[in-house]
Amino acid sequence: MGSTQYHKKPIGTEEKTDHIWIHSQKDWTQLVKLFYKNGDCAAIALKKFRTLKGLRSGSGPTTAFGLKKIIDKFEETGSFDAKCGRGKKTIASMSVEDVATALQEESSSALGISRTLGMPVSTVRKILQNILQSYPFKITHIQELVPADLPKREDFALQFLA
Repeated sequence: MGSTQYHKKPIGTEEKTDHIWIHSQKDWTQLVKLFYKNGDCAAIALKKFRTLKGLRSGSGPTTAFGLKKIIDKFEETGSFDAKCGRGKKTIASMSVEDVATALQEESSSALGISRTLGMPVSTVRKILQNILQSYPFKITHIQELVPADLPKREDFALQFLA
């Protein structure tokens, strides 16, 4: 089974078009300048850009509609950069404190903590692993060796040696 490869699609390109992608900031800037010089007409700007770059008619970086979307985004943000992904949601510090408290007092499992706090299991796991550095294979407070348990543990060990 082959691996899936993901590629970043440039702003303004549609799914059904087979246009050449522009990777340089200089070309995008030139295209925007042509748009403004030609009375905000995307079709004329694209035609002149193709002529300047020696591209055949019908090919180029985008369609007129795509260029208009790029211009709108440029006017809104002042940049050609594409926003990647949805962004990472931050975890509230109160949630981290609640999980840490539940880990010490109530449960040592992510599922148990999520049920107690009414929080998604995935969020609890992220807090446990990424913030509290608590992994499933590490010793938890339940497995901790304390001096008061020494006689009980010695008796248990002697049963195996006998």
